[in-house]
Amino acid sequence: MPQLLQWVDRHGTDLERALPATIALIDELMKLPELARIIPTPGSASARSSASVSGVDQKVLARVRALLAKAESTQFP
Repeated sequence: MPQLLQWVDRHGTDLERALPATIALIDELMKLPELARIIPTPGSASARSSASVSGVDQKVLARVRALLAKAESTQFP
């Protein structure tokens, strides 16, 4: 609830208006369908590499990793 109070303060409204809107939003979100899992949830990956399971070309994966390492090694943000 601290986030709701912070939101109320930041947007200059009162809790009596924000609370029903929050409940209505949660109600609508609960109606949305569950998304299909396309990757394992954190901490549940098996010993096999997710790249080998999904059929990713290992050569392309190595190239992407090399490019990411090169990009991360620069002094620019």
